[in-house]
Amino acid sequence: MSNRRILMVATGLSPQVVTETVYALAVQRRPRWLPSEVCIYTTVEGAARVREALLSEGQNWFGRLCSDYGLEGLRLKRSGIHLLRRPNGTPLRDIRNSDDSAAAADSLNHAIREFTADPESELHVSIAGGRKTMGFLAGYALSLHGRERDRLSHVLVDAAWEGHPEFFYPAKEKRVLYSVLPGKQRLLPGRARVELVEIPFVRMRNLIRARGGGPGSGFSADVESAQARVTALQRLCVDFKRRELRIGAKVIVMGAAEIAFGAMLARRTISGAGELEGPSAGCDPSIGEAFLREYRRLAGQDPGRTLRSLRSGMDSSYFLQRRARWDAAIRKQLGDAAPPYLVTTSGVRPHTRYSLGLPADLIFLTEEGRRS
Repeated sequence: MSNRRILMVATGLSPQVVTETVYALAVQRRPRWLPSEVCIYTTVEGAARVREALLSEGQNWFGRLCSDYGLEGLRLKRSGIHLLRRPNGTPLRDIRNSDDSAAAADSLNHAIREFTADPESELHVSIAGGRKTMGFLAGYALSLHGRERDRLSHVLVDAAWEGHPEFFYPAKEKRVLYSVLPGKQRLLPGRARVELVEIPFVRMRNLIRARGGGPGSGFSADVESAQARVTALQRLCVDFKRRELRIGAKVIVMGAAEIAFGAMLARRTISGAGELEGPSAGCDPSIGEAFLREYRRLAGQDPGRTLRSLRSGMDSSYFLQRRARWDAAIRKQLGDAAPPYLVTTSGVRPHTRYSLGLPADLIFLTEEGRRS
């Protein structure tokens, strides 16, 4: 269990989403998730409404929630209410134009980056409140910086309660409210249904750090950093002139025989020839010659004594050894990012077929700086 559990809520003019989210996490959820800190990010007007509805003596809905359900030790502090700000420090009154949106993005991105930099923290981000722009930006920032243990969610309530100015959570107090919908339906808050929906997201944290992004950079810079890394990782290049294999900007260290093997499969993908059926019995002359053509491009006209024997064909043992070494080198150097570049198989023995899983437009065979 993390020592620091942070609930971060992006909200606008509906402070109810704060108590609804806390209720869903700390009361309904099994096992429950009780935050040690509640941090609210909002505009000037949003902050005023949070203080009035959740902390004032007259309403104090956050305190009522904790009292109703025995959430001991949980507090919402005034210092936990944070204003979205422009670069010059001016707080945002609303998000109405591109400058407002950029300022909100940087504020949310900075907060999430700081929270996730703490190795003792566990972050849960709620995007239930505020303008759609705010929720999207908070979710995107978590995608940029979030770790495996961090979570993203949205809270839902029954239609009759949605936006109701007097509903903050299913209170134990027995009182009657009336819906704001036509017909003034009679409602009992204790029977309201609140549902927390966790939202899956792609974690790009390591992509940003691999390119030097992070502290000091803004939201747009972090997005650009992640995008550059994603784009680079998608390209596989066999560079015959340099005698190397590159995936994005990373040189994959492997022997010339393994590079030639991958180039043989890559050329089939580019030409549309498709999968290659591996050698089954004895030596396959066509595979041996296709392999040697790629090897000569890397090593020159003389492939060496060890490989001259392949002129009569390639057997299954040599083929499978090259495939295993190709995969092992890529796994070792790319880790979790390796699967798209490994050799894929289909069919069953003795008619197993092999190919690279990448589409043709992401495979490059370069000679003298040109695509082959």
